Amino acid sequence: MIRVLLVDEHRIFRQALAFMLEREPDISAVGQAETWADARTTLADADVAILDGGFPSVATQETIEQLRVVNPRARVIILAWTGGSSGDTCADVVLPTSARLGDIIRLVRRLGAPLQLAQQ
Repeated sequence: MIRVLLVDEHRIFRQALAFMLEREPDISAVGQAETWADARTTLADADVAILDGGFPSVATQETIEQLRVVNPRARVIILAWTGGSSGDTCADVVLPTSARLGDIIRLVRRLGAPLQLAQQ
């Protein structure tokens, strides 16, 4: 099971994405947070974190760095409103918020699958 953490200030978007991810047999949304501070309690549980690229640069980079300390193999996807993001240098992948749900799911599987094999 690929464990996904969602951090986005927009509750409706975050909950909808979590709902759709939960419908996949090999993906589980293990945590949702509105802020970076809230996300810190679930960083260790995530294989893949999907983060809102609209947060301030320092908060984004600090959270990704903390995630990598707690869970060094975890992967990070940033959903950005524009072509770049404040944390894009720390992320594994930056996607536009206009990305299709199927593309996000395929990316979660691609990034999370090697982690699952390593844990077995």
